[in-house]
Amino acid sequence: RQGTHTESIDDQFIFDLPDNWKWCSLLNVAKIELGKTLDSVKNTGTNHPYLRSVNVRWNEVDLADLKEMRFEPEEVDRYTVRRNDLLICEGGDVGRSCVWTDEKEILYQNALHRVRFYGECNPFYFMYYMMYYESRGIIKALCKGVTIKHLTGNVLSLIPFALPPLEEQGRIVERLNQMFALLDTILCD
Repeated sequence: RQGTHTESIDDQFIFDLPDNWKWCSLLNVAKIELGKTLDSVKNTGTNHPYLRSVNVRWNEVDLADLKEMRFEPEEVDRYTVRRNDLLICEGGDVGRSCVWTDEKEILYQNALHRVRFYGECNPFYFMYYMMYYESRGIIKALCKGVTIKHLTGNVLSLIPFALPPLEEQGRIVERLNQMFALLDTILCD
């Protein structure tokens, strides 16, 4: 992959994996879509609440301040967030991620990437990978833009990550959830 933005990650983080794990990217396990562009002049249709980057927190969605935008009926399916879709901030706090866990569907705008996995990857597992890469400064290093950073879909789709079998991903996610809950307890006491 000479000439791609992922060379630094490849050089830094690619290591030997257990036999039943593999290196892959979102390109192999998911479909990535940006949301609808907010344009009050051009947008037509019916007003619907939608998610923006400010609504996406690490591992949670803040629904306290939802805005509305016009969507045509044929756009609703294209810009719908469904249960277990991963949302990743394209701008702002680039890479910040959470999984939509609600049964109720909601729409989203183009400040967010919606990642819909094909079934081979637990969305929480990849969200924790994003947390790790963000904590190491890797996400910001991959972003484009001088003053305002953006994580393009092309760059996001090529970020390599180690993918264990689905059952093992579940165990890893469960353990990380326990660790974060313990950390919350310690910090809040």
